[in-house]
Amino acid sequence: MLNVLLKKLERLDERIATKFLSSIILFCSIPYIALLLYLVIGLHKFGNKMSPPNTFVLWTLAVIGGAIPLFCIVCLTYKLVKDLYHFRLIMILKVYACLVWIFAMWYTLIQIGSYEQAFSGVPQMWTEAFDKGLWNHLVLLHGIFFYCLYLSIITITTVGYGDVVPLIHVARAAVALQALIGVAFVGIIMGYYFSYSVRKCK
Repeated sequence: MLNVLLKKLERLDERIATKFLSSIILFCSIPYIALLLYLVIGLHKFGNKMSPPNTFVLWTLAVIGGAIPLFCIVCLTYKLVKDLYHFRLIMILKVYACLVWIFAMWYTLIQIGSYEQAFSGVPQMWTEAFDKGLWNHLVLLHGIFFYCLYLSIITITTVGYGDVVPLIHVARAAVALQALIGVAFVGIIMGYYFSYSVRKCK
């Protein structure tokens, strides 16, 4: 299925690329939906109210909701910058938004998948003192996601206010990767724009 999508992108049709980016956003949302189901069904109906999801499940969700979409984004960006006859600003902004969403989901999985605090300033799901009702868990999940979305935005733009800081190794690695991708993406797009401008002037 991925090969078919990539072959269609060879033509870089705007409509196909938009559908492709929409499917990437849907892929990125799978971990969030899975976490909601875990809280509603797995935790409060059948399970222990103090346990984070299984490590294997978290890694699987990270691959489905992050690694696969990230690979697709790289392929799409490659096709974009190869086409020096068109400058597709809207598509570039959509790719940038997808990168923000992918890393926000990764940060959410990292924070929820650990008993210890993964990011300072982000609410912790598995604290002893917290009331473990379903509603409270759902509110916490949404809160954690919005903190992670904020962290993703300030990291990819390399602003880094310092109010949310990664505390464990996997969190630091994810933040460092996003910062590098953010800088590289801007550099690649600037090069793409100048190449397009030079070709247009000829």
